Amino acid sequence: HRGDLLKVLPGSRIAADEVMTEGSNAHVDESMITGESLPVNKKAGDFVVGGTLNSGSAFVMRALRVGADASLSQIVKLVENAQLAKAPIQAVADRISSVFVPFVVLLSMTTWFAWYVAGAAGYFPDSWVPAGETKMIFAMMFGIAVLVTACPCALGLATPTAVMVGTGVGASNGILIKGADGLERAGNVSILAFDKTGTLTVGNPTVVDFKIFQSNIKKDQFLRTVAAAESQSEHPLARAIMKFVRAQLGLIGDADDATDSRSSQRMNLPEASEVDIIPGEGLRCLVGGVTVAVGNKKLLDDAEISIPKDLLTYVGQVQRDART
Repeated sequence: HRGDLLKVLPGSRIAADEVMTEGSNAHVDESMITGESLPVNKKAGDFVVGGTLNSGSAFVMRALRVGADASLSQIVKLVENAQLAKAPIQAVADRISSVFVPFVVLLSMTTWFAWYVAGAAGYFPDSWVPAGETKMIFAMMFGIAVLVTACPCALGLATPTAVMVGTGVGASNGILIKGADGLERAGNVSILAFDKTGTLTVGNPTVVDFKIFQSNIKKDQFLRTVAAAESQSEHPLARAIMKFVRAQLGLIGDADDATDSRSSQRMNLPEASEVDIIPGEGLRCLVGGVTVAVGNKKLLDDAEISIPKDLLTYVGQVQRDART
């Protein structure tokens, strides 16, 4: 009911439109609504949409809109209305049908009358008439054949059926079509513009490159240390890093659940302790007695970590390539 407090666990779908009341480091996958590939960081007071997925830590929310008032229900209603809407081309078909129907009925009656008169006048032999039938029924069969063959059912049913199937297939693929007129105009589209890059991606961030700036740190040591820290986080980038480390270390299995403790044990990672997750920045922890900070520049500045000049140059190039 509206006003109820609900706890949303990691990996579960949000039950209704609501506002977040408690929680930190919560990330919600809103790609089904916005098309954005990366989950959105949420904090207390932020609005969340029903049907979206909690891909971060657990949080508590208060229900605002439920049932028919929820955003998901409005989307379903939008698709239903689009399926019932008439396309402009259907108006043309309706006008043709309004003339075509009486014409076909008249043609059918004329055919029946012509064959009946021909039979009564003896213009065709009685052997043409099937056994058990009269010349009246024989003539009526020709009239019915004309009516059935020339009936404009296809004109009346083709467009509504195409609209229903088109909007239904679009909705199943995450494309919402507001009306039949838009569906009809889509056939003339030659240029398509996307408002966000997230629409064109698979929806999961992946590690494309890494570099070590200290010669005394070995590759495996570096990867295991970073993975040990990130195994304590539910952040989408943490999952991407864990998946990358598994591939680099030659480990097999499902990498999507690589942020749980059992996966960390299978990867033989050092233990991380005193974990401090800072929303919007990253995390700090102890790995093998060494302080490890994984996050953005603000996190490193707050930790008073000196960033070498060559590293800043490298980061600048990465950012120019539109990478995180």
